[in-house]
Amino acid sequence: MEDKKRVFIGITDIAGYYANIAKELTLNGYDVTFFFNNQNIYNPDVYKVAKNLWLMRAILFAQKQYRTKKKSIVRTFWLFIRELFTPFLLFWAARHHDVFIFGFGHSFIPGCYDLWLLKKMNKRIISNIGHGSDSRPAYIDGANFSKTGKPMQLYLIRFLSRFIRKRTKRIERYSNVVINAPYTSHFNEKKFVNWFELGIPMKIEKHSFINNQKNTIHILHAPSRPFDKGTFYIRDAIKLLKEKGYKIEYIELTGVPHNIVLEELQNCDFVVDQIFSDGPMSGFTAEAAFYGKPAVVGGYGLKQLKTYISETMYPPSHICYPDEIIKAIELLIVDENYRLSLGVSAQNFIFTKWTPEMVTQRYMQLINNTIPDSWFFNPASITYLHGGGLHEDKCKELVGQMINKYGIASLQLKHRPDLEKAFVEFSTK
Repeated sequence: MEDKKRVFIGITDIAGYYANIAKELTLNGYDVTFFFNNQNIYNPDVYKVAKNLWLMRAILFAQKQYRTKKKSIVRTFWLFIRELFTPFLLFWAARHHDVFIFGFGHSFIPGCYDLWLLKKMNKRIISNIGHGSDSRPAYIDGANFSKTGKPMQLYLIRFLSRFIRKRTKRIERYSNVVINAPYTSHFNEKKFVNWFELGIPMKIEKHSFINNQKNTIHILHAPSRPFDKGTFYIRDAIKLLKEKGYKIEYIELTGVPHNIVLEELQNCDFVVDQIFSDGPMSGFTAEAAFYGKPAVVGGYGLKQLKTYISETMYPPSHICYPDEIIKAIELLIVDENYRLSLGVSAQNFIFTKWTPEMVTQRYMQLINNTIPDSWFFNPASITYLHGGGLHEDKCKELVGQMINKYGIASLQLKHRPDLEKAFVEFSTK
């Protein structure tokens, strides 16, 4: 039996993605250190520190103080303390581990400046930047808009786009494996592992599958950021459908504990995830699928995205263009057979493709460098302009403002003249 490599996983986690992988790797005999410094304020019990190291506890304590203190000067102090201790964690981890798995564009040092050192020490580096905003250009990212739809200051959009571009290039240069999704790969120059060939390691502790047999249709929408998800359009769609006579109970949850979301998922008939998505199944829709509840997901390029993902790994949701959201919701209301069938398909997909065991087995292939050629994706083969979390008009407007004020170079697409030209034409239509 081959010796299992020592693996460090960190330092950011959301929704237990890397926690589940860390647990499964441990069960498979790997010596794993899992550490995160962004404790989820809504679900703090999901995450556990794998090693009892004083450095980790010090960083977590500083992070807790940073999150809970109200005065900006005090928060700044604790942020400084957190960042002060983190490089020491880097040196400890480099000494005791063979493989490093990083997610969300983070490593020990902001900007991933530490990857060169790990590479020089012959460590195997796996960087996953396919979660969304970690690699998506800032000028087509709804996360950079306020709750009311006001964009971040243009100079900050420019700075952030340049930062993401340089960080992506740095990650490509020093990582052994880069993971990204097709529609967030604008800044990639090299082939990467297609995020959809890995999936989300879905694990929910409790489950009781409930199918409502009522005259009223229960529809759940749980946006983390309402503007990004198109919540205002979804509300209007529900209002119009109610006016048509449909009996709908619309539940909208924002900023609530995770267990509340899970309870509502079990009681709904289907979910409406978002209408400006660049992927067919998010973590929320995957949770819905776990309970056999189908999802409506809108986006500008979801139908075309099917051509970039192997047929067996494309998640089953009811996808539609953003302006078809009313029609899509209405279909799932009136066609019970289709709704239930789609829920079953989504659930089967989760149980046969996205279990923690299966996703971790794929990560083990990354660790051991036994990666199938079919997993790799060439970013030069795609031209996607709409981004994520934004209406088409907002995308065009912001791209146009960037070009007019700072020039075409501000798009950070010198490596892709064809994509650069496409954005220019897109912004003037």
